[in-house]
This record gives sequence, C-alpha cells and structure tokens, in this order.
Amino acid sequence: MALNYRDSAIRYGDLTIAQRFAFDAGAAFNIEFFRSMYGGGRIVLPASDGRIHDAPAVGLPAAATADDLGCVSGTFLTAKPLLQAGDVGTLNSTRYGRWIFQFPFDATLLTTLTLRAKNAGMLTTVAGTSCSIDAQVVDQLDPDAELCTTALQSINSLTLADKDFTIGTTTLVANSVLDIRIAVAYVDAGDAGVMIPTLDHLELIFT
Repeated sequence: MALNYRDSAIRYGDLTIAQRFAFDAGAAFNIEFFRSMYGGGRIVLPASDGRIHDAPAVGLPAAATADDLGCVSGTFLTAKPLLQAGDVGTLNSTRYGRWIFQFPFDATLLTTLTLRAKNAGMLTTVAGTSCSIDAQVVDQLDPDAELCTTALQSINSLTLADKDFTIGTTTLVANSVLDIRIAVAYVDAGDAGVMIPTLDHLELIFT
C-alpha cells in the first residue's frame, strides 16, 4: 500500500512537537483527510486578503474607489471587516476584488469545488434597477481558461444570502493556483437612499 506523508508542528512556548501523519494514497481517503483538517471542506478567503484587480500586489482600499471594492474594517471586538462597494446611488458601474489562492494539498484530489460569496446583498436600500455579483476564476498555470460555470447572480435585496459559483476541477493540476476575480455591478438612477452592496468574505467549499 502506497503511503503519503504530511508533517506538522505544534509549538508550546519554547517546546516544539513535530508530527508526521501517514495515510493511504487513495484519492477518496486523501480528500477526506484534508476535509477533516480544513473545516469539513471549507476554506475562508478573508475580506482582508482581497487585492486590487488590476494591481494584485496591492491590497484592497479601506473604502471603495472607482472600480475597486473596499475592505471596510469593523471596530475590533464589535464588527468584522466587510467587502463593500460604497454608496452606489445614481451610479452605473462595476467594482472588483481579486484573490489568489493555492490549495495546501494536491488539487487533483478535488471532485467538486464551489466558490461562495458569504452574506451578499444590499444595506439600507436596494438599487433602483439592479445589483449583481459575478465570479471569474482561472488557474494561473492556465490563465486563458475560465473555470467558473455559474452566471452572475442578483444581490439586489436587503436580505443577505450566500451566492454559490461552481468551479470546474477537471483541468486542475497538483500545484494549481486559483486566481479569483469578483465583480459587483450596479445600476441606479433614482437615488432613493443610501444603497451599499456588501458581502462578508469568500469561501472555497470542496469535496
């Protein structure tokens, strides 16, 4: 029986305990092993990990700009950071955020992969015409091939809800690096009040 190994270390003050796990190299067993390590198959991509879509070396600004989502920092011990597009009253445009992520395990083990925009919707007032969220995902090792198979989804509601996007896995390789761009598009003419597109963060859910 072929075995794979994974090393980890736990530090208690000046004491470090090294561990090595050995497990069956079968794909089904492996993915269950990693699901158990990563929250039952759920990896959070925090709002604070977002980058400017056309300058990925730079993190998102603290408030939305012309075409960038903002990472709005909550007061510590009171509110969490959020991804927001600012007040979009009278505007017709799109604001973006980008995340770059490499799986901490062999991506060829994946059977299904879902990108989730957590708690997406509008604050205070809905846009007069529309507000939607869309996801584009590529593997940086094959940057011309779109992996997301789900169309844009409306978030023009005061009831916040998760929005899921299916990501294809058949072309991923062991060291794939996901390049994820989120687009929040909005159209409003009436300016009926403060209208802020918002979401908590992104999640990758895998089996």
